[in-house]
Amino acid sequence: MTLSPTIKTTLGGLLLCLFFAGMTTVARLSSSLVILLALTGIVLIIRRYQSPSREQKQFAWVCAGFLGAALLAWAAADFQYQGTKELGRYVRLLFFIPLVTALFWLKPKEEFFWLAVGAAACVTGVVALYQHLVMDMPRSEGATNAILFGCFALTFSLLSLIGAKHLHKNKFLSIFLYLASPLGLLAAYLSGTRNAWLSASLLLPIVIMWLLPKGLKWLAPAILVLGLMIGTTIHKLYPQNTISVTIERTVDATQNFFNGEKVSSTGKRLDMWEGSWDMFLQNPILGVGLGNYLPHIQKRIEEGLSDPGIGEFSHAHSSYFFILATRGLVGITAFFLLLGWPLYYFCRQYRANKSPMAQAGIITIIGFACYATTEAFFNRSIPLNAFTMFMACFYYFLSQQKPTDGAQP
Repeated sequence: MTLSPTIKTTLGGLLLCLFFAGMTTVARLSSSLVILLALTGIVLIIRRYQSPSREQKQFAWVCAGFLGAALLAWAAADFQYQGTKELGRYVRLLFFIPLVTALFWLKPKEEFFWLAVGAAACVTGVVALYQHLVMDMPRSEGATNAILFGCFALTFSLLSLIGAKHLHKNKFLSIFLYLASPLGLLAAYLSGTRNAWLSASLLLPIVIMWLLPKGLKWLAPAILVLGLMIGTTIHKLYPQNTISVTIERTVDATQNFFNGEKVSSTGKRLDMWEGSWDMFLQNPILGVGLGNYLPHIQKRIEEGLSDPGIGEFSHAHSSYFFILATRGLVGITAFFLLLGWPLYYFCRQYRANKSPMAQAGIITIIGFACYATTEAFFNRSIPLNAFTMFMACFYYFLSQQKPTDGAQP
């Protein structure tokens, strides 16, 4: 049966909406949709439906390089079972070309992407409010955990703002995105995720600067200062607000860590990072090997160097430290390329034609880089699904735009 172009376009848009809106709110939905679209793309590749562009091939090789570094580290660890599980997650990166191919076949309109991220911001906001007000949960977490939920809610919120300005001619969709953005920010706040809060302080000023008309760009620093003043005022008037209390606890926990107390969540993270850094120094080229992180942590616990509380974690709660510990310089170089290569491409596209899709790509990449500092973001299925899907969408939609001189990397 042959599907008409209209049906394929509509189906593609619905799948994007389902993926992003259900990513953190419906268990296992993101993996199911990624596999479905990837299998579709593989069939199309076998039938030679669409040849990937040079830029898409380049990023596919970067993804393969990241997986290759993990394979080397896995072999160096004598093929540990835990390493096998981690490799199974990284294989998702190889779905990039099949996903792009599936999108070329479905041909969803760009408006569907913006609608999808707006719907995701709305859904995370509603779920966060329900869990906070009705279920009386101290931290909203959707169907995953509070950290992933808060970080992705922030991403959807910021992308909604970018799309709202871009779609000013489509008043209904633009208004919807402007309304959706605060809901995403609210979800990030109710998640109680420090990483999302700190990332917002970096990413939100960038987006605001993009939103301002060309003649008013100079207002961006003033808006930032005003925001800091408002935040300081709120802290003085309501010292027990969630953000102020969390920041104070984090500062106290950091000080306590250097005094030998490692029982708090911050103390445990610092303890894991210290252990990861020692593993890297012992094996700087390939690290201790993929799957060998936990045995080395257990050894540190037995020697009294680390708190027993970190023995329950199979990762270092930081992609950077975890990759340094388990894959060394080879792995961290591959990781920087995984983030840096598409960022360079999106920056070139933005400089060439001020593409809002390139802006979305830049914000998403910087967001992932920030989120990976205090969470093993690239060691979890949902973030890897999201990263691969985001990259497939950005590369596909950018390839549909009219080429401009100097836009190629």
